[in-house]
Amino acid sequence: MKQCPHCDTRLPDEMTFCPYCMQKLAAEQPVTAPSPVKRTGLLWVATAAVIVLLLCGALLLSDYGRQLPPVDNGDAGTTGSTTTTTTTVYQGVVPPAGGGATSGSTTTTTDTDTEEPQPTDVQGGDAGCTHDWKPIIQTVEHEEIGHYEDVATGYNMVTIYKCAVCYRQFNSLEEYYTHFDEHIATSDQLVVAFRERYETDTKKVTVYTQKWVVDQPAYSDEQIIGYRCSKCRAEAA
Repeated sequence: MKQCPHCDTRLPDEMTFCPYCMQKLAAEQPVTAPSPVKRTGLLWVATAAVIVLLLCGALLLSDYGRQLPPVDNGDAGTTGSTTTTTTTVYQGVVPPAGGGATSGSTTTTTDTDTEEPQPTDVQGGDAGCTHDWKPIIQTVEHEEIGHYEDVATGYNMVTIYKCAVCYRQFNSLEEYYTHFDEHIATSDQLVVAFRERYETDTKKVTVYTQKWVVDQPAYSDEQIIGYRCSKCRAEAA
């Protein structure tokens, strides 16, 4: 049973119209409990945000650490020492004290002091002088190296002589006559009159001229033949 909201008359539950007050009864809406909020998605978003913040903080700390100046771990109360490194470059020069670069090469050597190399065999000069050795340089001239080659420069038309017995060809009559006399000496049927029975023809002969070909051009280089002190003029090998 349900009660009419207009005239308070009790009516059956299936009635949708009150016959007493002639009013329509409102249909009752079923009460449904609110569905629980799904918080799984929100939980994942919050977790991802925390991880991103932690990574950003770690990167910032790493960059800050690299930008910090190096820490001086020297002893307290003492002044830090500075080591000066002097680099001496010898261009194709053999240092007087031995070692270093060979001719035609560039070698860089690093020394911890500025002391000049001291030659061992010193001649002349002042024995008490603090020598500042300078190299003595001599210029050596080298001639070019080459050879001659036969180079074709043209052609000539020449007369050739052909033997009527063996048909050999000769470039001159003298060569032909010498050859035919050998035939006469070895045969009883040939006579001297047959010497003039040669045949002539012409052919093109290449003319060659010798030409100088340079294999290595002339050049000059500088060699160190010793050392001289600019103060006392002492020399050393």
